[in-house]
Amino acid sequence: VYDRLGDVVVPTLIVFGTNDALIPNPIFNGGRTVDVARRGHDAIPGSELVMIPGAGHTVHHDAPEAFNAALLDFLSRHPESP
Repeated sequence: VYDRLGDVVVPTLIVFGTNDALIPNPIFNGGRTVDVARRGHDAIPGSELVMIPGAGHTVHHDAPEAFNAALLDFLSRHPESP
């Protein structure tokens, strides 16, 4: 789907945990989580990227307070978001 990320035209919040062990998948593509997150962020015009320290792939479970704070901040600045 990477090739289609540039087609996203709505305000977009990208949230990753710094300790995500699933993305990138070390078997399929290697790399570092932050690199995948930045690549997606760079591909979606005007997107915002939040990296939550210590959280894994299920950021909303691993760090619910930080996830909710990031989401509420984003939504407060983008009330038109779906």
